[in-house]
Amino acid sequence: DQSQYRWLTGDVNGDGATDLIAARLTKTGNVATVRLGVPGDPEEGISEPQVWHQDGQNWKNYHHFARDVNGDGLTDLVASHLSSSSGNVVYVQLSTGSSFTAPQKWTHIATNWQGYQSLMADLNGDGRSDMVYYALTAGMIDIEVQLSTGDGFAPLQKWFYRGNNWSGHTMHVGDMN
Repeated sequence: DQSQYRWLTGDVNGDGATDLIAARLTKTGNVATVRLGVPGDPEEGISEPQVWHQDGQNWKNYHHFARDVNGDGLTDLVASHLSSSSGNVVYVQLSTGSSFTAPQKWTHIATNWQGYQSLMADLNGDGRSDMVYYALTAGMIDIEVQLSTGDGFAPLQKWFYRGNNWSGHTMHVGDMN
């Protein structure tokens, strides 16, 4: 059933071609299947699917990202879960160029994250994607950040907090200059 997959893109093997990643996070496990792009000739299409990782952990309610978090030029998988009961947990699966490593816990902040969402972007220009957590409500906007150190995420930093009505707004990240 393809509806259970999150479709992501990135260069997982470092050949310069965009690859297609089908990531499925469920209560019965994590499956990451990759279709490699063909460098230099988009008409060649993509490879047959290859399973790059599979496990039996409970990944229900996690959100997947495909970003380079250690600065090696390969796209890694990141699974983020924000909740009121278990807090903020982020697991990373680094790309080896031919598979994804087993999930490694890069952060766990045991406070209430109800109402927050997560995004990823390289906020400081070091070639590693960082975690951005935000809440937009009728009473405030709160943006908190964890910069990637290459083998984990640095302690949480509050980057912005302001009152006013932010309900109905959406948050995006990108390089603006």
